[in-house]
Amino acid sequence: MIEAVLFDLDDTLHDDTLAYRSAAERVANEIAAEHGLDARSLFGAYVAEAEAFWKTLSPAVFDSTLVGLRARMWLTALRSVGLDDLAVAERCGAAYNDYRRGNLKLWPGAIELLESLRERGCKLAMITNGMAETHREKIALLQLEDAFDEIFIADEVKLVKPDVRLFRLAAERLGVSPERCAMVGDRYDRDIRGAHEAGMFTVWMNVRAESVPPRRPRPRRDRYEHRRGRSRVAARSRSATSGPMTEKGMPHLTARFRHVILSEARSAAVEGPPRLSNTASVLRLRACGASLRM
Repeated sequence: MIEAVLFDLDDTLHDDTLAYRSAAERVANEIAAEHGLDARSLFGAYVAEAEAFWKTLSPAVFDSTLVGLRARMWLTALRSVGLDDLAVAERCGAAYNDYRRGNLKLWPGAIELLESLRERGCKLAMITNGMAETHREKIALLQLEDAFDEIFIADEVKLVKPDVRLFRLAAERLGVSPERCAMVGDRYDRDIRGAHEAGMFTVWMNVRAESVPPRRPRPRRDRYEHRRGRSRVAARSRSATSGPMTEKGMPHLTARFRHVILSEARSAAVEGPPRLSNTASVLRLRACGASLRM
């Protein structure tokens, strides 16, 4: 029986990819227009820097400010298109932060999903590889401060996913054994691997249709089809199609969690097209001893 559900934040409860890419594109367009640069190249260079930073995040950077780190990322991106100007990079970082705030929005159904789990007695935790400098504000803007029993931000606990100690710490703080916890996240190496090694049930929100890394545990996958607003099981296989969308094309989280069973299996995965704005797979979450039908 699952007694606690742990959630990643970015690209699991909200579309962080859309938020940061939209902000970066706006900054790149503005700076390119001012300085006669190629906006597409500047945007691509910044995205590459940012993705590399978060992919290799380690406790070694926790003594640095994210504002300073972002300015350095922008400086590297600017140099790649022929502009070496720290003041401009700092202005890029400040504008990027402002624009990104305006793009923060929960997936439809996120709050309803968390409330449904809470009503069924589940304890809830958030585990994010963010930095408190910006993530505390992000959590507040998304109105998630009171939605969780515990919130674990990497630089506050000095641990980074997939460090198994972070998942065990979350279970300990919640007062639940790891085998009675489920971890839900969009990144296999960050969210799924560590939780699996801690003995937790895992749900991989594989919306990018990524492959399981070699020699890693392969989640069980349930395939679904969506026809005219109604979901039905099509087949059980190692691939998956997408589930329902909202009218604006954003995945609805209560639909996402409708058809995966959290009971005796060690892990599960659902897949969608590689773009997060496309359809999300349909899931069912059996949690806290009862089938959760939302």
